[in-house]
Amino acid sequence: MNRYTPVIITVLLCIITPAHATFELLPAGARPLGMAGAYIAVADDAHSPFLNPAGMSQLRYTELTSYYTMLFGLKELTQIMLSGVVSTPAGHLGLFYRSFGGPLYRESTFGVAWSHTLGSRLMAGSAVRMLTLWVKDYGAARTASLDAGLLVFLPYQTRLGMTVHNINRLKLASQRDDSPRRTSLGVSRSSHRLTVAFQIDHETRYGITTRIGQEFHPIEPLSIRAGLTTSPTLVFVGLGMQINRMVTEYALSSHPVLGSSHHVSLSFRFE
Repeated sequence: MNRYTPVIITVLLCIITPAHATFELLPAGARPLGMAGAYIAVADDAHSPFLNPAGMSQLRYTELTSYYTMLFGLKELTQIMLSGVVSTPAGHLGLFYRSFGGPLYRESTFGVAWSHTLGSRLMAGSAVRMLTLWVKDYGAARTASLDAGLLVFLPYQTRLGMTVHNINRLKLASQRDDSPRRTSLGVSRSSHRLTVAFQIDHETRYGITTRIGQEFHPIEPLSIRAGLTTSPTLVFVGLGMQINRMVTEYALSSHPVLGSSHHVSLSFRFE
């Protein structure tokens, strides 16, 4: 690889999404990705601090999760995430770290999230992200971002979710960064063994992405997932298996031009 690698990566990401921006909120975690990222109205595990902090209040135990992928088999597009949630007397506290990129270009995010239950049907949460962009031979730039989320419980095991990411306008190196504000609206409905979720993401200047996903539990420890997104059209499938306190999860995503990517997560739950 050479010094033009950041440019090559940007071109690839412009193919992956309608328009790529620095610190774009790519879905992270094999379980959310197995459902095509239609997660904000589900948000009931340790991925919630990163994707919808309001959902942390659903957790009845401490949970830690890790995630790894190498998009399209390219080490320059490696994504890693670590996230954890713990209950406190003042609400649920979450911490997460995400790294995206390779040896020449890297985006790093460290976040702190908090959530609280408001009444019997409403949960609210927020997160602060510290963002660092590093490019070899060009140095690093840093900024901060603010997110907020809501989760509403309705009859018939239906949930509504809403998140706003990048509420403030990001700045890097004294210039306005082109990272857009992203608003997501979602709805999910669960039965004894099946959860179906639908979500719409809107990014300022970049349009709308639609996500639909499902999670099926044929037997208690096993989960089967599938999902679809538009703009661009991507297909996702996934599996999950819980053994005592450990949960292993896998997802496969397919891009019509660039091919497939593998996603793996490992989680631990401490009751």
